[in-house]
This record gives sequence, structure tokens and C-alpha cells, in this order.
Amino acid sequence: MPEETPISLPPTSPTAPDTPPPDLLEGGLLLPGFIARSEDGLYVDISLLESIENFQHFVERVFTSGAYFTELDYPLFLKLLYEPDSLDLPTRKNAGGGSPVVKLAKNIAPFLSERRKIYREAKVAKDGSMAEYFFEPVMLEQDIELPVFGPAPRDPAAPRTILGYERRKQLMRVKPDPDEFIAAMWLQNIRYGLDMRTIRAMIKDDSSGRLEIAHMLESFPGRDASIVEQSETMHRDDAPKRLADGRVDLSTYSNHFPQVAAGDRLMKKIPRAMGKPGWNVHGTIFEPPIPKDIDLEALAGPGVRIEISPQGEFLVAATAGFLFIDKQSNLISVTEKMVSKSGVSMQTTGNLQLSGADFEEHGEVLEQRQVNGHNMTFFDDVFGQVISDGGKIDLKSNLAGGVARSPQGVIVISGTASNATVEARGGEVEIGVAHNSLIIGKKVKIQQAVNCEIVAEEVDVDACSACGILGKTVSLQTSCDWKSTETLVTVQIPDGTAWDLRAEDLDKQLADIRKSKAEKEESAAKISSQSDVQKFLALRKKVESGEIKIAPAQEAGWKTTVVRFASVTRQLEKLIDEVRKLKIEEEYLSNQVEKLRVARTSAEEVLSCTIQSVTGETIVRTRVGPVEGLLFESLTPKELKIRLREAGGAAERLFSGDSGAYEWRLHPKS
Repeated sequence: MPEETPISLPPTSPTAPDTPPPDLLEGGLLLPGFIARSEDGLYVDISLLESIENFQHFVERVFTSGAYFTELDYPLFLKLLYEPDSLDLPTRKNAGGGSPVVKLAKNIAPFLSERRKIYREAKVAKDGSMAEYFFEPVMLEQDIELPVFGPAPRDPAAPRTILGYERRKQLMRVKPDPDEFIAAMWLQNIRYGLDMRTIRAMIKDDSSGRLEIAHMLESFPGRDASIVEQSETMHRDDAPKRLADGRVDLSTYSNHFPQVAAGDRLMKKIPRAMGKPGWNVHGTIFEPPIPKDIDLEALAGPGVRIEISPQGEFLVAATAGFLFIDKQSNLISVTEKMVSKSGVSMQTTGNLQLSGADFEEHGEVLEQRQVNGHNMTFFDDVFGQVISDGGKIDLKSNLAGGVARSPQGVIVISGTASNATVEARGGEVEIGVAHNSLIIGKKVKIQQAVNCEIVAEEVDVDACSACGILGKTVSLQTSCDWKSTETLVTVQIPDGTAWDLRAEDLDKQLADIRKSKAEKEESAAKISSQSDVQKFLALRKKVESGEIKIAPAQEAGWKTTVVRFASVTRQLEKLIDEVRKLKIEEEYLSNQVEKLRVARTSAEEVLSCTIQSVTGETIVRTRVGPVEGLLFESLTPKELKIRLREAGGAAERLFSGDSGAYEWRLHPKS
């Protein structure tokens, strides 16, 4: 406990019938260490007030010892008793200039017994919610001294003689004091919520009447923790999508499948706010219910992480994908794969622009509907367009009258592609059955193709009927016509002109370099073959290696010799350096010639056409095309079909027949 210091109370009136207890007046009231007394009043040093219980014990001791506070700051008094944390500090510095102190009262004075009698018993509600007090004039019988006069003098102007004094009891009007009122109510266990404004007014006006003098303070409930959405795109929105130019795309919904990017803030936690306690007039505390908290960790599902920043606590998407909120568990997840079972139509989803990595659709994709994404799997028939940005398109059923496109990607159609367009330029295409379709890829494999146009560097078809094919490596298990339309295979042969021109240019550069190198080597040999130059170079080599030491007497002669041969050695060193650079360039060009040869061989040795069994009219021809890429890739489907069906000249034709087998290679294997 803080050290206590005594305070002396002023003496009681000599006319008082009884006096306060001896320990209050004779020994003085001990003040705790957190109470500082100065000329202008009593102060509380907040830094020394360890707990509100210490202050409450001090107040209880003052009031029960027959004393009270004069000029008490009642609002401050209540805060110190119950809510010290709500004090506005600092108010005043103590004598040492240290911690903040607040002025509590003017002084502590004795609460005389005859004064305590003027305060009536207050009426308190059973639940302690309020207290009433009946204000009325108070008359107290007090002892007074009256003079006893002698006989009246003969001279009326002369004063009468006082023979002595006698005590008599007399009723006198007494007036309450607000500070005493506080002490009196405390002793009646009314320790909170006095309406001092009303009390002071009643005392000042000397009014009468029953009034509520104290009220309880209801506890103030806190606020439960909550979460606030941080993005307007978190919920499905099937309104037509508004374009950047202000127009509305009626075929696309604003946000049918909510999607987020990595790092997007999804939810923000609003922390719970604790409530404020209340007190009844007895000073009994009423704590409000503890607000409910939210654990964001319990809400974070796969693909979601917790981010704590100066702005607060957030649920953040750890990866790009589709947002999913489980309404039963409230788990928030971001998954790379979105699964839809409603199909793609104007009534369900509209056109889809997917940002996630994977998408599954178990319903049909209807005509005129388009799905854009990366890896997409469709379990039902597709009649519209599915466009990938280079991922895999996997159609478990059929593509009918629609489009599947994935540049540099992979397209797999397990069922049938009919009257469809399948494009994977730079990628791979694999189809079960294809009818009347355009198929373009770098590598195409089909089990059965009927009346299709196929363009790929590598074509592999098990059963081919009436197809127009363009490729560099073509392999057919069977080939036949269909409805009087033959199968026509075009093997693209690279135009060797570019290779020839490049080879000719490299050969010319090599010849020039070799000629220049030979000339410089010859010039260097002539210079170094001179006898005096040979001797100097040999001597310099031995001097530089330390084999021969130049004596101080020989130093001047050696320098003269070096100067005499300086121009010759510089010329020789220059020629040697130029020859070295020419050798490097010669080696580089020789490598380029070899790379060109290997590239040409690699490009030509794959050129082939193999048909295991010809069972119907089939034509195989060659056509010269670019080294990189394929012919006709930029043509429209209609134009492409015409060009692929051209039989070509007799010089280009390799095979024409309706039976047998056929195999051709540009460079037959030895």
C-alpha cells in the first residue's frame, strides 16, 4: 500500500453536544499515498492509484469515520470510484512535476452528529434502479444561552445589568449542505448516480417535495465482431454486362461465376467492441454481455489466407480462381476449378469469360453461346464455341456445329465432331470421330474422319474417307472415297530456295574469310622469317621469361634494340591478332553451315506419306510451301476446302488409285 500521511481536521464547534471519534480529530485521518494535499485542496495522484478498490476503501474510511469532503467534484468522484480509465489526463502536475493529478475536493471536514440528523432516510427501489428523497424544512431543537437581566434602571436610557446566563432549548431552522448530503446518502448505501444538479437546486431554493435523487446507469451493450465484404464481385450477378464504352452486352451476364485474382481482399473483420458497464444506486456493477468474436481462420478455406495490416484483418485470395461460399459451414474458398451443372445458355449463364485455371461443365453448351477460359472440360454436348487461351479443351461428348479453339494448346474430343471447327495451331488435336469438320493443329490424331479438311504438320488417321489433308508427315491406316469424293493427301515440301540462298551466302563469307586469313598468315610468315627479326624475337622471349638477365651496363643497348624493332613487332602482332579473329569468325560460320545442313535434313527426312490400305479412290501429291508453317492456314474454311481438293499437276502427283498400299519419303531410308 502507498505510504499514508496524516491530515488534521479542523476542531468542532465548542457548542457541539458531542464530538467526532478521537481517531479522527486527535490522531488525525491518515491519507493514503495517492492523496496529495495542497493549499487549494486535495488531489489524487493517478500514477500512485493502483486500483479502484484502494480509492473505494479510502472513501469508505472517510465517510464511516464521521467526515465528509468539502467542495467535492462529484463527477470526478464517481469516475475515480468506478471508471478511472475514462479520466481526461493530465489535469495538473504534482509538486515534483511528475505524473498527472486531479483535484478531488477542497478538504475533509467532520460530519457532526447534529448535522447528520437533518438528513432523512431515502427510499430506494428494490432493484436499486433509483432512489427518492423527501425534501422539507427541518427544525432542530438546539441549546442556546440567553442573558438574565437585573431590575430595570430608573433611567430608561441606561443599559440593563446582566446578572448571568441560562440555557434553554429552542427549535431552529437548519439547511442541508450538498457535500454533507453526499456523505449522508453514502452511509445509506446510495453510492452512485446522485443527481447533484437537482439536489443543489432543491437545497438552494429551500423547496419541498419528493424527488428522484439518484438513478442507475444502464450497461451499454457492446458490438459483436462482423465481417464486411470488400468486393462487389463476390456474388452472382446475372444482369447484362456493361461494356467499357457504355453499351450493354445482352449475351453476357455481369458475374455469373464470381471470380477473384490472387491478392484480392474478400472480407474484412470488424473487431468486436466491448460494452460499457452500468451501476445501480448502491454502486453494484452490471457487466454487459461479452460480444461475440469471429475467428477468420475458421472461415478461411482452400485458396484463402489471412492478412493483417494497419487497415485491419482481411481474408485474402491466395490464388486466382472461383469464389465459393459454403452456406452451411460459412467456409470461404477460392478454387482453380469451377464446376457447373446448369449448362451454358441464355437462360442459365450467358456467355462466360473465365479467369480461373480449370472449369468443368456438366450441361450442354447451346448454339451462339461462347465460353472463354484456360483448361476446360465439358461432359455434355457442345453446340456453341469453347475458346481456350492455350490450355486444354477436353470434350467428353460431342462437338456439333460448334467451335473448339486453343492456340498452342490441346483439344481432345472423345465423341464426335460434326460440322465443327477444331483449331489448335501450334498444339495437338485428338478426336474419336470427325464428320464434315475443319481440323487444324500442329499434330492431329483421329480414329475416323469422313469428309473433313485436316491441316497439320503431323497427321495420323486410322480410317480416312473423302478427306482433304495437308501435312508434312501423313499416316493413314485406311483410305477410301465417300459419295464419289476421293481422299486427297497433300504433302508439303519445303521450298529449298531459301536454304540454297543461305548456304550460298555462308559459303561466300567463308571463302572470303579463308582468303583474308591466308593472306595475313603469309604476311606474318614473311616478317618473322627475316634473320634479324628471328634473332630479336628469340632474344626478347628469353628476356621476358627471365632466362636471360640484362645487366645494368647492357640496359641502354637493349632499350635501343627494342626501339629499333618496335614498328616491325607491332605490325607482326597486329597480323597475328587479325588472324586469330578471322579463325573465330571462320569457326562460327562453319557452325552455321552445319546447323543449316542439319535443319534441312531434319525438315526433309520427316516428309512422308504412308497408307497401309487403300480401299477407295485416293490421290497423293506434293506441293511446295514455306520452310516454317503450313500452306493455306490463313484461308477461310471455304477457301481452304477448295485448295485442299485441288488435284494439282501431273508432276506433283505421287499416287492415284483405289486399292493397294502406298508409302513415300522424300529421302528414303537406306
